[in-house]
Amino acid sequence: MAMVRIAARERFKVAGIHLFFAAILSLLALSLVLFLWYPSPFFHVSGVQKVLGLIFFCNLVLGPVLTFLVYKKNKLKFLFDISVILLVQVSSFAYGLHVLSVGRPAWLVFVVDDFEVVRPVDLDVRNGYVDLGVLNGPRWIAATYSDDPVIRKAQREDEIFLGISLARRPEAYTPLESRKDEIKYRLKPISELLKYNSEKKVEAAIGGWLDLFGWLPLKGTAADLVVLFDQNIKIIAVVDLRPW
Repeated sequence: MAMVRIAARERFKVAGIHLFFAAILSLLALSLVLFLWYPSPFFHVSGVQKVLGLIFFCNLVLGPVLTFLVYKKNKLKFLFDISVILLVQVSSFAYGLHVLSVGRPAWLVFVVDDFEVVRPVDLDVRNGYVDLGVLNGPRWIAATYSDDPVIRKAQREDEIFLGISLARRPEAYTPLESRKDEIKYRLKPISELLKYNSEKKVEAAIGGWLDLFGWLPLKGTAADLVVLFDQNIKIIAVVDLRPW
């Protein structure tokens, strides 16, 4: 009986060590997702919770449980078993992070009269690769049609026939500040939000800002949101309100 207790204690110890390091790894991944890749409100409306849940299940539950089950005194056999478990666990963890990375809102692009969320997987890289960087959050940018009539015609044809919007073409990107006057002209009054949202929800979303001047729609992949601007045509926040 004593031997059984000792064996169980050793199993719990090894599984506990596995869980400890898995928890640290999971915490780093959660911080990356919450504070860089999917800041509020993107985290809540993008549906990434399911992918995160799967990552955490494999990392915090499946891995330590399998370690507990395969633990044995024979170090060589245990080393082989734990190596296989870690290989599968790290592979699933890396794949899950990759899915979250390519699906994150990398660019928030102003085109004509609204903004569009562009994910790394959406980018049209026919004219060159764009290094987004792993440690970058969403970046604000504008996209403009080319001054060259031939290129501009090709851009419009791609939109119509291929469904490649201008927002997905990095070669069309220009600093958002350069479109400040156009943005100011396109801004919608705050009162217009009441057409598509309840008064209570609008007040809860924008009640804390006294210098609000207007808003523009943000077309997302999972839900459309609202971009708020102040009187200096500076972006205040993205809020979870419907723009139409």
